[in-house]
Amino acid sequence: MLVTLIGWFVLLVGMLLIRFPHFCQVLRQQDEALWLQLDSPSGYALVDHGKTIEVFSWLLERGFEQSSSQEVQQLGISAYKQAFVARTLMFSGLSMMVLGLLHRIFFV
Repeated sequence: MLVTLIGWFVLLVGMLLIRFPHFCQVLRQQDEALWLQLDSPSGYALVDHGKTIEVFSWLLERGFEQSSSQEVQQLGISAYKQAFVARTLMFSGLSMMVLGLLHRIFFV
């Protein structure tokens, strides 16, 4: 049961890392066409009705490399690292939850 609880915590931390307000602000200032193509996200996952999730997957696909702005590309690299860590934590947390539940079902 402890593994499942730790898994929930790790999953939550990963979900909280899906925030890119500074990157979205710079993207809007430097490459507005690309920002509009992403449906004008604010970067805050809980306030923009899923638009930041689109930015999250776009960053993981390294879409920031398409920008003509050097600043967007540089910030994109750090935002990509944050998105990668968030994805890894969410998968790890989910795996821990499943393993904890399977252990609880079959071994207790």
